[in-house]
Amino acid sequence: MKMLVQHNDGLDLQVYFPQGILAKYVQGIWIAVHQGVDTNNVTRYLKANGCNAITFCLKGHIAFDSVKYAQGVYLQPATLRAKRMTFSSNTLAVGVCLQPGAMSLFSPLPNEVTCAGKTQGEKNPNLRVCFDMLLTAHTPYALLTCLYRYFMSIFA
Repeated sequence: MKMLVQHNDGLDLQVYFPQGILAKYVQGIWIAVHQGVDTNNVTRYLKANGCNAITFCLKGHIAFDSVKYAQGVYLQPATLRAKRMTFSSNTLAVGVCLQPGAMSLFSPLPNEVTCAGKTQGEKNPNLRVCFDMLLTAHTPYALLTCLYRYFMSIFA
């Protein structure tokens, strides 16, 4: 996997670009760790790429365009304009940007940021299983390994 790393403003952001089979379904995977003080929120803009994404907020809070979300799994609609994402202090979040059409394996296409548990049916892979695996990972490499194994089991 190719990787891009940013370290500034108290936010460590690592972006991975899958190769091989996973690249057919996943555009990128990002891991964000914010270890700032209580009042130190960091904002980044998510690139508009016309594709859906899945975000796992493992610790702390994240906000999409000023709407705050706690720990959980969130499905994001396809974006046609850049979205503002804010990380509160002591936050750990992981995101998976899917290729066009891949979200249909998980849920109906969301029109807005949606909690994954509210949309998943019996036929769809359970993202809560992946979330629980991610909670046990303690390093960026372990997080990436969990995501890779989970998504390969679905897409392969």
